[in-house]
Amino acid sequence: FFFQAEDGIRDFCLSRGLGDVYKRQLLEVLDPSQNNSFVDHYLSVPFDLSKVVFIATANKLETIQPALLDRLEVITIPGYTFNEKFDIARRYLVPKAINENGLPPNSIEVTTEALSSTINNYTREAGVRELGRVISTICRKVAVRYSEHLSSKSQQPFETVHVTNEILHEYLGPAAYEFDVRERIVHPGVSTGLAWTSAGGKILYVETSISRGKGKIEITGQLGEVMKESVLTAIGWIKSNFENLGISNDLLTLPNQDPSNFFDSVDIHIHFPSAAIPKDGPSAGVTITTALVTDKLPFLILTRFHC
Repeated sequence: FFFQAEDGIRDFCLSRGLGDVYKRQLLEVLDPSQNNSFVDHYLSVPFDLSKVVFIATANKLETIQPALLDRLEVITIPGYTFNEKFDIARRYLVPKAINENGLPPNSIEVTTEALSSTINNYTREAGVRELGRVISTICRKVAVRYSEHLSSKSQQPFETVHVTNEILHEYLGPAAYEFDVRERIVHPGVSTGLAWTSAGGKILYVETSISRGKGKIEITGQLGEVMKESVLTAIGWIKSNFENLGISNDLLTLPNQDPSNFFDSVDIHIHFPSAAIPKDGPSAGVTITTALVTDKLPFLILTRFHC
């Protein structure tokens, strides 16, 4: 039995508002100690499902109930790298889209730069499903021009459309995803970390703000318990190393303030952008500490990656 969908087993459990009912049924079906006499509640007839192999797909394990996940054997299939996506698009997706949209084989030529931009700036996924849809969008735009050419009954052959970055922007609009690491980390109080995602990974920003207040600590960005503990650990480390970090009243513009009581006189706001996406995991303490420290120190910490 095969659960096939965009996010198969998750969609099955959440469909039609009967998630809890389906979860209980799946637990019974997948449990080796019970599925040899599974009773269908519609027919009331017992079935032996002990020799049935159930195959399910899921984009994220975090959305699957732990009790259900415990009864599954997880086979992780890694996502495609950029080079693999590029070759798949060049060899298969572009010719397929051209054929499906009724275009001659040589009617479109996608430049290397445009194809790279399509992968990096208009899609963000582990597979190539969305990439295929974006390429089909480009082909439909060209198909309109091709149809107009046929309607004009011109004797001239249809000229090949060379899809460049300029044409890409005209057909697809502004980039959906941008790499703005260097532009954002030049501001104090912002640091970068790495986050795992179903698309392979992404840059995670941490933005902090320290202002006068009464010692309030506010954390936003839909963080899990582990990352909240990382925030508290980072603040605790800064408190214990307060004097060694070079933070003084002159920098904070808090006259006549005892440095030992500094955190009682300021409010700290730590924000993780993309607040609609849940975030959790270890190893965020250094990133959070860097963002907090650079918010008030008179120098910037710029991160650079060397291969």
